[in-house]
Amino acid sequence: MKTAFSPDVSRLLPAVVAHRGAPRCAPENTIAAFAAAAAMGARAVECDVRITADGVCVLMHDDTTTRTTGHPGQVEGMKAAAVACLDAGSHWGSAFAGEQVPTLRAALAACAKLGLRPNLEIKGPTGQETRLAAALTETIAASWPSRRPPPLVSSFGPEALAAVGAIAPALPLGLLVHRWRPDTFRRARDLGAVSVHCRQDRLDAGLCRAAKAAGLYVVAYTVNAPGRALALFRQGVHSIITDRPDAMRVFSGVNRRPDSPSLLKNRRHIALE
Repeated sequence: MKTAFSPDVSRLLPAVVAHRGAPRCAPENTIAAFAAAAAMGARAVECDVRITADGVCVLMHDDTTTRTTGHPGQVEGMKAAAVACLDAGSHWGSAFAGEQVPTLRAALAACAKLGLRPNLEIKGPTGQETRLAAALTETIAASWPSRRPPPLVSSFGPEALAAVGAIAPALPLGLLVHRWRPDTFRRARDLGAVSVHCRQDRLDAGLCRAAKAAGLYVVAYTVNAPGRALALFRQGVHSIITDRPDAMRVFSGVNRRPDSPSLLKNRRHIALE
């Protein structure tokens, strides 16, 4: 069993994590979206990482480039230079025309400049885990400031996380799940994960207590209502991933213990939904 990076995941993720940047205000998974999230008070960003045909990590949620660029193509079948030529911003309007699909290297540089902590979600087809893990860990080592807490690497695929852990055991890992299963704790512990990331509607206080007892932190996705975020923090969730970093600004710096005075104080300022 891999040894977990650190029991203090608060060094890795604050209370609010911006989902693909600020996707309601700028094109998702772009530098512009990261800048918008930072301007809204976000201190962390979640983004999706895939690998091109020539081994370069780029930010893209889907396996094709169609939805976000209008150009049909499989990311894993394209070279990085071809991906770099795509326009990821024009569908948002002229203000974002020419916005590129960023490489992971460029994204990490932007995060460092903007003061954002990265949560890198691994995407990719089965069979590419080792190749992607090698490219991802190499890019992190070359591009992320060593004096800062390392990026948190997450995935729905345990094989991808195991590949990252085998190459770079110091990188913290987060296991993504759609729902909590009887073997979730065991799977996370076997991977040496520090956190489990679960759909927000599948969580309750009992699961959060059990996760804490198992030495795991809980991250909830995707939470866009402040009232729901407050309820999740009261249950014991450590961080939320949101499309609305602007709406979640009130939670910046909040102590997330369910009985904490800061949460009780903030309750007066949040309309429960």
